[in-house]
Amino acid sequence: MADPQIVAFQTAVALAIYDSKMAREKGVSVEDSIPEIKEKHLSQIVSMSSAFKDYITSTHEGVKDADLAYRLGLRDDKFGKTTTDETRS
Repeated sequence: MADPQIVAFQTAVALAIYDSKMAREKGVSVEDSIPEIKEKHLSQIVSMSSAFKDYITSTHEGVKDADLAYRLGLRDDKFGKTTTDETRS
């Protein structure tokens, strides 16, 4: 599975490249349209990620991914935690 931080960075780069290409199509010079990751790109990624998580939760009838994976036996988020660890979280 891909590292979410790497995927987010790659997505930000892709958005910056897209914006650069669109600027060039509108007549902006190559020097003035060099791809640059901006805050708006990161905000777009956060927004898309949140919307996707909401979509996945809704398709699983309100059950979050971690809970579904636990129920299906795909992972155990409580593995290695003691009773005192669980009361802290």
